[in-house]
Amino acid sequence: MNSDEVIILSDDDDYDEDKEKDCIVVDVNNEKKPESVSSLSIQDEDLVVTFSRQADVLPHARYDCPVVPFTLTYSETEAPVAGNKLFCEQCYCYICDKLASLCVVWCQSGLCHCNSHKRSDFWNNTRNVVLLGELNKFNFTLSEFIHKLQDFYQKKVFLPCEMKYLKNSPCVRLWNDVLLVSVLKGQNVLGYRMDKGKKDVLFEPISVVQLRSERLQHQHRYRELCRYLRVVQSNDSTLFQQLRDLVPFFFCLLGNFSSAIMNLFPPANAPASRFSPQLFLVFLRIFQTATAPKLMVTHMEQLCSSSATWEPIEAAEPMKCVDLVKFALRAQRFSTSVLSDSQCWTSLLQIVNSPALPAPSPQFLHDAQDVVKSLLCEKVSNMPIPRTFLEVYPDQALLLLVTGALGAQILDASLSPALPVLSTFKGNLWALQWLFESLAESKERFESIRQQITLEAANTTESSLAAGWIQSSQQQSPPEAT
Repeated sequence: MNSDEVIILSDDDDYDEDKEKDCIVVDVNNEKKPESVSSLSIQDEDLVVTFSRQADVLPHARYDCPVVPFTLTYSETEAPVAGNKLFCEQCYCYICDKLASLCVVWCQSGLCHCNSHKRSDFWNNTRNVVLLGELNKFNFTLSEFIHKLQDFYQKKVFLPCEMKYLKNSPCVRLWNDVLLVSVLKGQNVLGYRMDKGKKDVLFEPISVVQLRSERLQHQHRYRELCRYLRVVQSNDSTLFQQLRDLVPFFFCLLGNFSSAIMNLFPPANAPASRFSPQLFLVFLRIFQTATAPKLMVTHMEQLCSSSATWEPIEAAEPMKCVDLVKFALRAQRFSTSVLSDSQCWTSLLQIVNSPALPAPSPQFLHDAQDVVKSLLCEKVSNMPIPRTFLEVYPDQALLLLVTGALGAQILDASLSPALPVLSTFKGNLWALQWLFESLAESKERFESIRQQITLEAANTTESSLAAGWIQSSQQQSPPEAT
C-alpha cells in the first residue's frame, strides 16, 4: 500500500448515505494543506488594525544607531571604519557629546570621532579628557568627579535653614531635562517624578524661573510657560507669586479667554483679588477688543504701561457682552478697589449703555428689581445669569444688572466722582430713572448723592445732565430710612 494513503475503518452508523462502504481510502497528496499562517481576520476576528507607524528614533550615540550599522574597533583614528562615518539625524558624537553633524573632526584623519564607542577604554579616556579638561590630570573619571562634588556639597557644606535652597542653585536643569521637558509638554502636571526610588521635584531659584519665563515669552511659547509656572516651585514666594499671577495674561495671548477667566478666579489665592483699577481696565480692554499689549513682563503692574503697543491677538475673538458683564461683576467681588473705583464703573457702563436701547415694558422693569437683587445677593463666584432673564430684552437686562450693582454700591459707600458714571446713561434715561427708584430705598444716601452731584455739576460742563438727574430725583418720594 502506498505510504501516502490512509485507511479509515467505519461502522455503518457513521455513513448513513452509503451502507455498503465499511472503509474509505483517503489520498493525502490530493488534499490541499492549509497555509501555516492564516490571515489576521481569520485568526482573530475581534482584532482590527486601524493605524500603524514606525517608532520615533530618539537621540542616541552613533554606535547605538538603529538605522545605520556600526563597526566596533578599539582605537582606529586614521580613517572611518566601514560605514561608521554615516549617521542619522539623531546620532550624537560620543566624544563631543553633541550632534554628529556638528562634530568638526567626525572624519578627520588622526581623530575620527565617528569610530568612538563606550566599549573601548581608549575612546572612554578620550571622552574624559575632552569633558574634564584640566581636571583629567587628577585621574578622575567624569562620573567620579560629579559624584564626589555632589557628595561634598550636599553633605559637608552647612548653610542656615533660610539658605538651604542655595544647595540646589548650582544645579540648573538643562532645557532637555526629563522632568522639565515633561512639564513643558503637559505630560507632568504634578511637578515631580520618581527616579530610582527618589523624588525629583521641579524646584528652581527665582532667578532661573524669571529667565526661563523671559525666554519662553521671547519664543511666544505661552502654553508651555503656563504649564511651567503652574507646577514649578521656587524660593522667593513674593516674586514667584507675581510671575504666577501672569498666567491669565499668557492665556489671553493664546486667544484662550475662557482659560484666562478660570485662572483669574480660582477657588484659592485668586489673581483677581490683587487687581488694581488699572489692571482691571487692562483685562477688560483685552476681553472687549481681543487685543493685548506687546510687553515682556515679570509682574502684573507692567501691563498698565501707557507706552505699550496694543496688537490683535491671533485667532481670538472679542468676548460677548454678557461674558464681559460676568467678568466685571466677579472682579468687583474679589477686589474692593475695583468695586469703589469710578473709572471702572464708567468703562463697564459704557459697554452696556452703547448703543442707546429702547425702554422695555413696565412689567419687565418692575420684575427686574427683584431678579437683580437676588443675583447680586448670591455668593456664587461664577455669577450665573438666568436664561429667562435674558430672553425677551437681553441687552436691557444686562444694563439693568450693571445698574443694579451700581445702585447697591452707592447705597453701601460713596462713589466719587459720580457725575462721569451717571453721564453714561445719557442715551438710556429710562435706566437712570430705574436707578433712582433703587436709590430711593435709603433717604439718607439718596440725599447725599444728590448733593454730591450738585457740587460736581457746578464745576464741570455736565451741569445739564446733573440738573436733569436732580429734577428727576426730586420727583421721587423716597421713604424714610428704616
